[in-house]
Amino acid sequence: MKRIKTKAFSFITAFLMVFTLVSLIPEGTLTASAETAYDLALFGVKVTSDNAADILGDGAASYDAGSNTLTIKKDITKTDYILKNEIKGLTIKTTKALTLKSTNNPGFWLTKDTTIKTNGMLTIKVGSGCYAIFCSITDSNNPVITIKDSDIELNTSTGINGYNNNSTLNIINSHIQMETSDTSTGAISRFNKGVFLTNCFVKTPADAVIINGGLYPNSTSTKPVKTVEICRGRLAGQNRYSTAAAISEASFEKTSNVLLASGASYADALAGVVLAKKLEAPILLTAKDTLSAETLAEINRLGAKNITILGGENAVSKAVEKTLTDKGCKVERIQGKTRYGTAADIADKVSSDPTELFFVYGLDYADALSVSPVASIMGAPIIYLTKDGNIEAETARYLAELKKKGCVKTAYVIGGENAVSKAMMQKAGNELELTVDKQMIRISGANRYSTCTKVNNTFANIVKKDMICIATGLDFPDALAGGVLASLHAAPLFLVNGKASPSLSKEQKEYLSAKHPNSMAIFGGTEVVPDRTVSEVNAASKK
Repeated sequence: MKRIKTKAFSFITAFLMVFTLVSLIPEGTLTASAETAYDLALFGVKVTSDNAADILGDGAASYDAGSNTLTIKKDITKTDYILKNEIKGLTIKTTKALTLKSTNNPGFWLTKDTTIKTNGMLTIKVGSGCYAIFCSITDSNNPVITIKDSDIELNTSTGINGYNNNSTLNIINSHIQMETSDTSTGAISRFNKGVFLTNCFVKTPADAVIINGGLYPNSTSTKPVKTVEICRGRLAGQNRYSTAAAISEASFEKTSNVLLASGASYADALAGVVLAKKLEAPILLTAKDTLSAETLAEINRLGAKNITILGGENAVSKAVEKTLTDKGCKVERIQGKTRYGTAADIADKVSSDPTELFFVYGLDYADALSVSPVASIMGAPIIYLTKDGNIEAETARYLAELKKKGCVKTAYVIGGENAVSKAMMQKAGNELELTVDKQMIRISGANRYSTCTKVNNTFANIVKKDMICIATGLDFPDALAGGVLASLHAAPLFLVNGKASPSLSKEQKEYLSAKHPNSMAIFGGTEVVPDRTVSEVNAASKK
C-alpha cells in the first residue's frame, strides 16, 4: 500500500507540473493558425493565407499580403472570371508576356482601387459579350483603375468599362491595343470621374477625343470608338535617325510616301512638314552619304515606294538616292538653288493657289518648327525670308506668281524683328499687295519658347486637340519629324528648354493650365527632354 501511494503521488505531481507549464504558454501557440481569407479571387479560387504562395496550385500566381501584390507568372485559361478584386490598393503584376483567358466569363472585375503593371505584353481574352476590365455596377467605392508602365492587348466584345459608378481610369506611360465589337460600350467608356492619359496618347483613331468618361470619335458622337491604340508618350531612339523612325511608326501603319531630309542640316527640310501632311507621309532623316539602317527599316515597314528627297546633293547625296532606287523605290528630289528656292518649290507642291502663307526666318529653325503643325493643318506653305535687305530671288519669283493669281488673303510672319525686320515684312507684304498689321500679321514673343506659345494661342482653334507634343527647342531633328505627328492629331508643338531649371516659363505654364491637355507625345530621349521637364509639363497641365 505504501508503494502504491508513492506512485499515485508522483503521477499527480507530474500532472500538476505539466498543467502549470501548459497554462504559462501563450494562448494559441499550440493550436493551428487560423486561415485568413482575402477579398480576392483568381479564376474562381478564393485567395487565402494558406494558398497565397501558389493560388492555383500550379505555380501560375501568388499573392503577397504585405505589399498587397498579386503576381501572375504563367498563361492561364479557365471558365470563371479571370479576377475579382475587393481589396483597396491592390497591384496586379505580370512577370513576362502572357495570356489570361476566360472562356465563358468576364475578365478583371475591380471594385476597389487597383493598379496594373505588366512586364511584357498581357493579352486578355474573355467570353462573348463580356468586359475585359470593368468596375462593379453596384459598387459605391468610387474605384480608381490605374494602368501604368504596361503593354496590354484586348480582343473582346467590350473593352474597359467604368459602369457609371464614379470610377476613374488612369493610363500612364502604357501601350494598349483594343479591338471591340460592341457599338454601345466600345473600347473605353462610362468612367464618370474621367479618363486621364499621362505620358501617352491615342494613336488610333488620331482624331479621337476623351469626353463623357470615355473615348469617342469626336465631341458630338454618342457612341465610343470600338478600336483604339494608345501609345507611350516618349518616342525616342538611340539617335536622331531612330527617333524619327519611332515617330513615324507612331504615326503611320502603312503609307506609300516618305519625305527624306538631312539629319545634319535643317535648311531644306523645315518647310517640308506641310507637304508631309498633304502626302500623308512621315519625315525620315538620313546622313548625307549613307542611309541609316533605322531609316531603311522604317521605309520597309511602311511599305513606302515613293520617296521625296528634300534638298540638293549637298544635303542628301546621289549615293543615298541610289540606295533607294536599288531597293525598288521611285525617288523624286525637290531642290532649289538655295534653301529659299527649295522652300518655294515645296510650297508649289503644297498648293498652287494658297489663301494663306507663313513667313519665317530662313537661317534658324525654331519659328518654322513652332508653326509647322498649324501650317500643315491649314495647308498653308512656309516661306523663308532673310532678316533684311532684298527678298531672295527665288522667293521673289514665287511671290510674284502668287500676286498674279491674287490668291493670298492673309500672311503671317513668325518671329520678332531680330529674325524678320519690319522693313522686310513690309517688302513681303508689298510683293503680295497685303497691308501690314491687317493682312500681314506678325506673331512673336520674347524668345523662341514665347513665340511658340503665342503661335499656339493664336491658332488654338486649329491645334485644338487636348494633347500636347513636346520637343526640345535647342535642336531641330526631333521637332521636324514630330511636327507631322502633331499635325495628324491637330495638336500643338510645344518647344521646351530641357537644360534650363525650371524648364518652363510662367507664360508656358499659363498656356498649359488653360489648355489642360489630357495626353502627350514627347519627341526625343531624356537627354533632350528630361523627365524633370515632362513632370513640369504634367504639373502645369492640371487644373
